[in-house]
Amino acid sequence: RVLFRSGALTTSASSVILFDGTLSHAVFTSSAGFTNNGKILLQSSYYYSDLKVNAGTLINSSTGIIQSDPNPYSTGYHLLEAALNNLGILNVNYNLRHYTNAGPSNNTGTINIANNQNLDIYNGTWNWDGGTASGSGLLRFFSATGSFNTPVMPP
Repeated sequence: RVLFRSGALTTSASSVILFDGTLSHAVFTSSAGFTNNGKILLQSSYYYSDLKVNAGTLINSSTGIIQSDPNPYSTGYHLLEAALNNLGILNVNYNLRHYTNAGPSNNTGTINIANNQNLDIYNGTWNWDGGTASGSGLLRFFSATGSFNTPVMPP
């Protein structure tokens, strides 16, 4: 399934954008940045999920949750292709590849990376401007710059 959205979008705190790739890859493309106040759930049962923002920034507000959950029938990852400003929670319970081509990404929220899972940052710049991190998974950079602008480094 491929969905395309153009124009401004702001979700409510009770909203859920669910990626369900039972029959094919679940792809949602937005032509412009948007604000997530609810939950974005990357949870395909057979194929990967892909959230793309072509221009602008995906703002995950202080009430927002972006969650990458396990895909029981496929080995691999989910995709987030966007400049991300994370003020809320990013849960990586299944490998997540974050491509930052659209612009720099920033974190002042919470990032949880589960055991044996990875948050892989590709291309561009990823700024850690505060916030917290937990879990025993890995934060990895590939052809990307990580900038940690805080006196206390994440564990």
